[in-house]
Amino acid sequence: MNFLTKRLNVGLLVFLVAAVGLSCFGLFMNDLPKGHDLSFHLARIESLSEGIRFGELPVRIYPHYFKGYGYANGLMYPDLFLYPAAFLCLTGIGVIWAYKGLILVCTILTAIFMYRTLIKITRQEWASRLGMLLYTVSLYRVVDVWTRAALGEVLAFMFIPFVLLGIYYIFFDDDRQWYELTIGFTGIFLSHLLSGAMWSSVMVVICIVFIPKMIKEPRRLWNLIKATGMTILLVSFFLFPMFEQLMDQKLKMSEDIAYYLGDSVLPLKAIFLDSKIEGHPNEWFPGGIGFSVMGIIAIGLAAQIQEIPKKLSVVAWGSVIISLVVLVMMSDIFPWYEVLKYAKVFESLQFVWRLLMIATSLLVLAFAIFYSYSTSYAKVLGILTVILSVIVGVEAQIETLRYMTKVDSSLLVREEISEYAVNDRDYPVGNSEYVPLKTNIINMYGLENRYRVNQEIEYKTKQEGTTITIEFEGQTQPDLQVEVPLLYYKGYGAKLEGRSLEVISGSNGAVSFVIPEVVGNGIVVVSYEGTTLQHITLGISIISFIAFILIVGRSKLKKI
Repeated sequence: MNFLTKRLNVGLLVFLVAAVGLSCFGLFMNDLPKGHDLSFHLARIESLSEGIRFGELPVRIYPHYFKGYGYANGLMYPDLFLYPAAFLCLTGIGVIWAYKGLILVCTILTAIFMYRTLIKITRQEWASRLGMLLYTVSLYRVVDVWTRAALGEVLAFMFIPFVLLGIYYIFFDDDRQWYELTIGFTGIFLSHLLSGAMWSSVMVVICIVFIPKMIKEPRRLWNLIKATGMTILLVSFFLFPMFEQLMDQKLKMSEDIAYYLGDSVLPLKAIFLDSKIEGHPNEWFPGGIGFSVMGIIAIGLAAQIQEIPKKLSVVAWGSVIISLVVLVMMSDIFPWYEVLKYAKVFESLQFVWRLLMIATSLLVLAFAIFYSYSTSYAKVLGILTVILSVIVGVEAQIETLRYMTKVDSSLLVREEISEYAVNDRDYPVGNSEYVPLKTNIINMYGLENRYRVNQEIEYKTKQEGTTITIEFEGQTQPDLQVEVPLLYYKGYGAKLEGRSLEVISGSNGAVSFVIPEVVGNGIVVVSYEGTTLQHITLGISIISFIAFILIVGRSKLKKI
């Protein structure tokens, strides 16, 4: 953070405190509004801490979900940046306060990283400060933090500034700093996969537009390839094992479509004129980008009088154009019904207003550039645009704090506790996307005896997290098959006195193992051991991370 220590002064500190304070002053209240996904993310943090407590690191299968059957959140939803909060829980801090701490740190870094990006691109202090404030307290980000409690997207917002700076360096400036793009995309993908996919789509469009430039300057293409390759290596520990699970068995996410993308479109007029969240608090969603886009375009037109440097003009107006395109894609005039006929991949987006993340980020970049080259009158318009946008963001936070139901730890406790429940926690799973397709959850809950054995034997069991120990005696026939109360995912193993046994997906998608020969009695330990691919890719990512640090360090030393 050398850039910050060199520039830190009272003025910048005031803007930083204002950006953080205005976007998350609700964190300092005792309670917390129950945003749409809050319980889901609180459960993720608590489950990580429980998994660590059981000695599982990394925690790939979250213990205690589905009354102890476990859930593959750690394999399908990136959780690397949740570990600090999980470790806080291990110290005795409540999960809600750990969550608040995570949001606060994330917000501080989001503001700092956006300031860093804007000051490096514009070299203008006031433009960077105002842009930092505009970004951190933007309506969509505030709604993400408070109304939706969309922790994955909130974390992704922290890394978008690196992507913006990386794109600028690769295509317009010093492409030797390609590592900025790597940091950005690595962070986004390890925060929220859908956000990573959206920004990858933006990157593809930009690459297509600048094909001629990369042909003329092949060095830029080579550095883009290096940034892409390093990103893949760094995220390989999560990405490839996830694909491995999807190839091994069908999950509910492969069949169930919980949302139709076209249902979340907005009237075109509302996208550009509405700036408030409306309706019942439990149904609040972003109303649009608000009037800020019009103010930013007006500043841009005024800035043209000052003759913006060509490359910055291309960056700024290119950002505006992409923003306008994605905003139109959010509207009811965009033919989503026809698009989804031929490109079902867009269904994974779930809600079209997720595209506000792209529009918000790019418009902030355009604003900072335009403001840097504006006349005094246009600068006044820029300040008014920021003030009005901040007011809208603050108002959204106040409305959420005032009207939304509050949550506390007791709301995570189940009202009805089965006598065979492993613990007394209820962990929300959203739409249960990562449950095996063959699993009937209702039938799973209804089992009186959660262990199924195909022979008459005596056995005792003990479960700690996702590890089950079975001590049995009285086996008189070969091919003893035992089904245990764990949802099957590739990577589960079973060992009889240290010898590996075959593990398969049994009835209703539970873990099942077979003892082929007659052993009479013994002890079998079932646990999630991980797959060969998981171990290999984890090693690759660790080695790549060390190499990446050395590459960045060497690059920095050359500048000294």
